[in-house]
Amino acid sequence: MDFVIEYGTSNKYEMLWLGVWEHNIRAQKFYLKYGFENSGYIHDFPIGTTPQTDWWFWKFYKFTISTGILRLCRTEFTVSP
Repeated sequence: MDFVIEYGTSNKYEMLWLGVWEHNIRAQKFYLKYGFENSGYIHDFPIGTTPQTDWWFWKFYKFTISTGILRLCRTEFTVSP
């Protein structure tokens, strides 16, 4: 994780994002420790015939118009540890 975050910094990324299964609380806590936020957005997809839901987590490196718009438009959500 340190490598990925440093890679984004050195390559001047505006943000990183990833999906985390809604029931994987341990992974959600891990990403929160690394400065990611739960965006409030979800992604639903099937695995076989079983529907699954991922929360999209993001980490912003800098504030820009595009990252500001993403933050303003998000649905408020708090992960309960």
